[in-house]
Amino acid sequence: MRLQCMVLGLLFFGIGFFFFIGKAIPMLKGWKNLSEKQRKGINMSLLGKNVGTVLMSAGIIFEMSAWFPGFQEKAFVWCMIAWLVLTGIDVYDMEKSKRYLLKNQEEQEACYDKRR
Repeated sequence: MRLQCMVLGLLFFGIGFFFFIGKAIPMLKGWKNLSEKQRKGINMSLLGKNVGTVLMSAGIIFEMSAWFPGFQEKAFVWCMIAWLVLTGIDVYDMEKSKRYLLKNQEEQEACYDKRR
């Protein structure tokens, strides 16, 4: 179990880090299929930081489970349940709040220029 937790921890943390720094979103097929207008309307840096933080936190939980046997016995399952619940709430909030959508044309252009 320790080896699996180490591998999963590194995998989640690494992928999360690439989302956090903004390198993973442009590689996603769904992002490539969006029109230019739709891409300009999304705050990619804020979205990437959110997704990256969620994935890196899962990686930290897995790594803690790999390196601290007491954590694996007592807290791992509860941490993963809490992570799943909080991730579900985050996804629901992302959909309802629309905080990743840029409101005006100036915001869209400024954010899009930073991506290039």
